[in-house]
Amino acid sequence: MEKKKLQIRGTPSQIKPVFADEAMVGISIKATKAGNEVKKQGVIRLSFIDVIRKQMLSEVVLLPETAKALHRVLGQTLRKFEEEIKSKELPKALIRKETSTGYIG
Repeated sequence: MEKKKLQIRGTPSQIKPVFADEAMVGISIKATKAGNEVKKQGVIRLSFIDVIRKQMLSEVVLLPETAKALHRVLGQTLRKFEEEIKSKELPKALIRKETSTGYIG
C-alpha cells in the first residue's frame, strides 16, 4: 500500500486537552446472514474516562486497520518514552514529538 503524506493544519484553539486516567476498549460487530453465508463487520470502540469526576471524556470509534496502526505507533512511542526516561542525559530538545498512524484509507 502506498503511503501518502497527511497535512494537518494547526490545532484549532477550541480544542482543550483533557486528562483521562482510565481507558476502555470494546468491539461492536454486526452480522448478516444471506442463505448459508454469514458476513461480519465491526469496529473498535476506545473510551477515555476521568475516574475522579466519574465521566466518560470521549469515545472514539476506529476501523480495525486504524486500531492496528494505532497499536503499532503507540508501541513505538512507548519504547522511545521509556528509553528517554531511563536516560541520565537532559533532553536534547523540548519539542513535543508526534507520530502519525499514517495514511490507511
